[in-house]
Amino acid sequence: MKLSPPQLVIYDLDGTLIDSVPSIALALNNTLQQALMPLVTEQQVRLWVGNGSVMLIQRALDALQIAPGQLDSIHQQFLDHYGQQVQVSLGAAASGTTSRVFEGTHELMGLFKRHGIAQAIATNKPQQFVPAILRAEGLMPFVSAIVGGNSLPQCKPSPMPLLTLCARFNCPPSRALMIGDSTADAKSAQNAGMPCWLLEQGYAQGVDLRQLGAQSVFKDTRQLLHYAMHLMN
Repeated sequence: MKLSPPQLVIYDLDGTLIDSVPSIALALNNTLQQALMPLVTEQQVRLWVGNGSVMLIQRALDALQIAPGQLDSIHQQFLDHYGQQVQVSLGAAASGTTSRVFEGTHELMGLFKRHGIAQAIATNKPQQFVPAILRAEGLMPFVSAIVGGNSLPQCKPSPMPLLTLCARFNCPPSRALMIGDSTADAKSAQNAGMPCWLLEQGYAQGVDLRQLGAQSVFKDTRQLLHYAMHLMN
């Protein structure tokens, strides 16, 4: 039986629409260097992202065997450094010298837009960084609403971000679609009673995405785009 197109598509951001780890890793190492702490590798950071910036810092401190009493101060310093790094990255993207968007993303979001499907972002990244990133990467014209990691009392894997967006668009969760790359995305969708597609290109923290109960798992955005084109026809 042919699946029906969704009324609302909700995307994760990091690892789903953009590869943000290089910027995050640089900001984290700038923070650690300022605090006279050892540096970490980009590969380590790829295993730590996905559950918000506080958890990122907690995982880094745990890996470095640093007492958790410094979590709050290190986290605030990281937000400051990441804000600076975002501005540097945005300038590069705006000048056309770099793009962090996964191949096929603009085409996918354009496909849904042409078919009148609302699109939104539910990310655990702090809200204050998201709009500028979307604008610089040319994704903002497709997005009608954003819920960041500090926008609500709970973030993913809680269903609250997804249910909040469904309420905003007057869309039953069963008629929406979550597209993400992690356990947090899959659990958030399950907790909300929402179908979920997952991408293996992102930051799964070593988890086999095919074991998370998603309706579909794709290697990358290009494969997902091909599937979506058939769905919409």
